[in-house]
Amino acid sequence: MTVSPSTRTALTRRGTVTIDVFGLNRQDLVNARIAAFDCMCSVLRDRRRLLQAGDAIRADRLAKSLFDQPFIDVLYTMLRVRHHPRAELVLDGPEVVEALADPALDLWSTGSGRRR
Repeated sequence: MTVSPSTRTALTRRGTVTIDVFGLNRQDLVNARIAAFDCMCSVLRDRRRLLQAGDAIRADRLAKSLFDQPFIDVLYTMLRVRHHPRAELVLDGPEVVEALADPALDLWSTGSGRRR
């Protein structure tokens, strides 16, 4: 299954069945994933600006909030495609791609940077 910020596309027969059984392309889920993408882009840009301003404490809080979202799969998709040569075309511009390049986000996504 491939993942866009909004809809799911099956790569296999099993993926097709999974999408159908769980209704992963229901309009309410599509709309929620679009909203999650927009929010994540905003938080990533804000976090990057805080880091540039030297406010690591608030930037760390924003990183934690990214990984506590109900549509975390949207962020994982963004992290997965960030290295693509034309990622800025689908990731809301170069500022978001640069924010996703922060190695600290890799630590958070693996769980080793998470604090509760």
